[in-house]
Amino acid sequence: MTMPVPFSSANGLYNLFVMLLAFILIGLIICFRVYLRRYEGTGHWLEPTRLWKRYGKVALVLLVVAIGYANLDHYCSFHITTGQPSYAAGEAVEVRCIVSNPWPIPIYYRGHMAIDIETSYQNGSKVQRVFLNYAEAAAEAATEASRAASGESWGEGFISPNGDKIVKTVRYTPMLEGEVMITAELTSFTKVSAVNMSIEITEYDPVLVNVNSTGITLFAGPSQDQYPNLVIQIRNDNPYPVRILVFSSITRWAGSPDSDTKTVTHISWVNQHWDIPPYSTKTIWDTGTSAKTTRTLIYFRLYGKTLVYSPLN
Repeated sequence: MTMPVPFSSANGLYNLFVMLLAFILIGLIICFRVYLRRYEGTGHWLEPTRLWKRYGKVALVLLVVAIGYANLDHYCSFHITTGQPSYAAGEAVEVRCIVSNPWPIPIYYRGHMAIDIETSYQNGSKVQRVFLNYAEAAAEAATEASRAASGESWGEGFISPNGDKIVKTVRYTPMLEGEVMITAELTSFTKVSAVNMSIEITEYDPVLVNVNSTGITLFAGPSQDQYPNLVIQIRNDNPYPVRILVFSSITRWAGSPDSDTKTVTHISWVNQHWDIPPYSTKTIWDTGTSAKTTRTLIYFRLYGKTLVYSPLN
């Protein structure tokens, strides 16, 4: 069964462009017919034969120049970069796909239909995308393949003289040591460009931080379950894994920050720290309280910080 192609702003603009082009072509044909009827064979200076003899060569040169300029993006080069040749296991590897303009003049890049990226170890095992598991990454690849099959393009725009244009950025998180091979293939209007590179993944070495460190956020909120509980979480927005020591006690009270009714829980952990991957969130404490039924402000004190959960948020 053929699935309908969802409407997008790109499709809408493309359809509008086609309609405008059709009207312009029809208008030009009508004007040309009127012009021929009025001046053909009259000997007037606007007669087609005289105009062609006078300006024909110039018109041809301008036409060739216009067509050549419109196709200059055929000579653009495609390459990928990761910013550094090696990463520690657990670090986020940001792969940037770049189209470079080799000309000393600005050119218009007409976009591409697909960019396929594959990242794997030498034994063939795949490297997982940041935020995406293998099924989600495969679904995203299928969507791009569908766009390519329909002829839809994206990434259009001017590129400055001898400049670069980043057309796609993807993050991966290798969790094992070894050499990782990255291959990328760009499908544009005029050609298919394939490039590859390798990076070295060294041993796992998380950075020891605290809740006040750069890129670390401690907060209270609902879990992502069907029946969410109120949980305490830590968010790591750094491109590397972090290690945070566990807390030994947590204080909880409700209603007002000045309330005398407080509950202190002392905890003895099996592990003495948490490791949190880059750009990810880890739940460090489940309060056991339903986030749906809570109707008052709830305060928590841990790591020397006071957190508040508002059911209105």
